[in-house]
Amino acid sequence: MNSTRAFSRLARWIVIAAICSFSTVHAHPVAQGSVEVRIDPGTVEATFRISNEQVFVAESIGPAAKPATSLEEMWEHHANYILDHVVLLANGVAVPGKIKAVTPPTDRTMKGFTRYTLQFQTESLTRLELRQNLLQEIEYAPGNPWEATFTARVVRGEAVIREAGIFTAKQPLIVDLSGVESAFDSSAGPRVAPLAWDYFIYGLQHIAGGWDHILFVIALVLAVPRFWPVVALVTAFTFAHTITLTLAVLRLISAPSAIVEPVIAVSIVIAAALNLFRTDNPPMAPRLFVAFGFGLFHGLGFASGLIAAMEGFRAPALAAAIAGFSVGVEAGHQLVVIPLVLVLWALTRYASGVIRTFTRVATVAVLLAGLWLLSFAVNR
Repeated sequence: MNSTRAFSRLARWIVIAAICSFSTVHAHPVAQGSVEVRIDPGTVEATFRISNEQVFVAESIGPAAKPATSLEEMWEHHANYILDHVVLLANGVAVPGKIKAVTPPTDRTMKGFTRYTLQFQTESLTRLELRQNLLQEIEYAPGNPWEATFTARVVRGEAVIREAGIFTAKQPLIVDLSGVESAFDSSAGPRVAPLAWDYFIYGLQHIAGGWDHILFVIALVLAVPRFWPVVALVTAFTFAHTITLTLAVLRLISAPSAIVEPVIAVSIVIAAALNLFRTDNPPMAPRLFVAFGFGLFHGLGFASGLIAAMEGFRAPALAAAIAGFSVGVEAGHQLVVIPLVLVLWALTRYASGVIRTFTRVATVAVLLAGLWLLSFAVNR
């Protein structure tokens, strides 16, 4: 009873802290920007709106970083970095590009943006594919590289044929131009189905690289390999992170990475520690408090890749993007939860003598990983 009350108080404090924080969310290594691809006869121009954060990271800690004598020199040097890390495939063939223009930022702080326009010469273009691996060579943490994420707009002539798409190193921008006139109605905004699909894929990929979220879900499930308890825990976690993800994207709440990252690591440690004291019928109340309370902070972590990307979206597009991303995140979770539950069920049924050893060893591994993440988050 005392432990239940303690976790209840902990959950209340977590909720209060999540709602009362008012700084920018950057819980994951994501540099956000936008790109407009303009297709004209014989040429393709890609204008990148690059965050100063990305420029500073690439030019200060990247393998190709060179000391600059001025900010102007740094902006210009980063143009060559972008050209080296962006590839345009026209009808499946790589096309060499050149720097057409560099527009320095008016705001020279981390909140500012620099514009870079790349130009490519093309002929008889029927399929366009834009790829990038910006910042991928720079580790934010071991095995976790920085990520440059862009919202993408594609224009041919006067027709907008792609709007509000997601463009990342894992998600190239692909446009089939044969018979396409426009996929955008200026009065209604982008079509919600393709937009939702783009953000579904982005959510799925976000979980694929989000080891902190995966470890937390594993820690929640390890001690309760039964269907309904797992459903209850996953539902509590999903409900919580959807709340804060939506509120953060709407800019109604936020929290600095200095709070979010350590708390997410702490969530892994606490969820794993609970499993060390499991019984044959582990109490659900503390686990539900942990799943919901810390789920609020995981939602702020998820939102770090969406806030700038969804800025300016109209209500239908915003709803489609949030829904698509959330479903993608849950699909990623289920790709972890379902196999794990099946393994635990099989061990319980056919190798009951090793199930306790298996869960304890797995729990200790997750606990140590959580402590390592916590140490890294605190010492950043």
